[in-house]
Amino acid sequence: MSQILDVLLDSQDCFGFFDQVFLFGSALYTDTPDDIDILLVYTTMNLGQVNIEKARVARALACKFPDYAMDFTTLSKSELQESNFLMKVRHRKIRD
Repeated sequence: MSQILDVLLDSQDCFGFFDQVFLFGSALYTDTPDDIDILLVYTTMNLGQVNIEKARVARALACKFPDYAMDFTTLSKSELQESNFLMKVRHRKIRD
């Protein structure tokens, strides 16, 4: 398990707005990934609020991971189901 995953698991409070959060990509299995890929899942239909909360998460995590680019994917719960995103990528749940 990577140190990045450990830090994310200890930082669950910064994801408060989002219903589910997943880590995927190379940060799952190496401590020196090119970037950190995070899936943020929401239920609200207000995309403005989603973008504000995503920016807040990005700022909070930038302090914890100053040497890494952060790549966020945001999907509604219905988009997550329809796309089968989690069936296509190796992932680890951070928050449920």
